[in-house]
Amino acid sequence: APTFIRANFPDGTVATSATLPHSFQLGIGWEKGPLTIEADANLTLWAAFDKLDIYFDTKLPTTKLSAPRNWKAAPTFRLGGQYDFGKMGSVGVRGRLGAGFDVSPIPDETIDPTLPDNSRILFSGGLGLVFGPVNFDASYMGVFVLGRDVEANLNFAKASSQLSLIHPDIFPQLTSFYSKEEGSTLSVPTVRGECLLKYQ
Repeated sequence: APTFIRANFPDGTVATSATLPHSFQLGIGWEKGPLTIEADANLTLWAAFDKLDIYFDTKLPTTKLSAPRNWKAAPTFRLGGQYDFGKMGSVGVRGRLGAGFDVSPIPDETIDPTLPDNSRILFSGGLGLVFGPVNFDASYMGVFVLGRDVEANLNFAKASSQLSLIHPDIFPQLTSFYSKEEGSTLSVPTVRGECLLKYQ
């Protein structure tokens, strides 16, 4: 790295702290015959995460870097069901479906690459097989992360100002900022098996 970079960003330790938010959850279930349905909602009070302070023991590039977060309280929702098809031959069969929606707590003005997040849609499906005392479960979950457009950001502007003081030619001051986050898809397949030993 160039000399001026090593001089302004020396090796050292950093320290930070964060307040964990309160979380409230409510769920309800309904069962009739072979059908079971469950729904739940969760509210996390992310407003407790109002800023991120990082302290540098070397005092470089600064004594403390403070980035506003201003996160908001955000809910999540889940809905799922299971249907017991009974035995097909000697094997018990259970089918499962689920869906969910997560609201991102991060406002446009403070989202940045350190903690990127968008609202997301989830869906899942699964199959359970029962072989006497042995259960075998396989499931698949898909996550659709929604996109967003950001035209102004407090953290990018603040970081730009601090870097510009170190070397304005290499780190020029940003006069405007625009970012477009495209939606993405995440797939999570899982397989689980368990053996239940029964004694009489």
